[in-house]
Amino acid sequence: MHQTVTQYKILVRDLILPSRIGCYPHERHASQKVRFQISATLVSGAQPATLEETLCYHALIDHIKHLSQTHIDLVEDYAHLIATWCLQHDCVASVEVTVEKLEAIAEAGSVGASVSMLRAAL
Repeated sequence: MHQTVTQYKILVRDLILPSRIGCYPHERHASQKVRFQISATLVSGAQPATLEETLCYHALIDHIKHLSQTHIDLVEDYAHLIATWCLQHDCVASVEVTVEKLEAIAEAGSVGASVSMLRAAL
């Protein structure tokens, strides 16, 4: 008989928000469209039974909306801030966050950065 290990992921896909992001002068005074992709893997074997036992995607999106109201220079910093917030929740074992600017380069569909973080073993 085979044993199985179940892992749950909390996903946010294609969240697009106006954000104040960029290090160039023309980016400091206007918002631009930014797409967010988040995949948070819960601690192995943890099957959430209540909202308190998981990463609430509503709270995650509210956090990103709050960040979008402040100016952030780099997409790498934006992704890092989101990933760090996710790992503050004990149920999250790892997280991958991608932040893409949709209007930065006319010839590109998007430009951006991803960060992956893993909870360190104690």
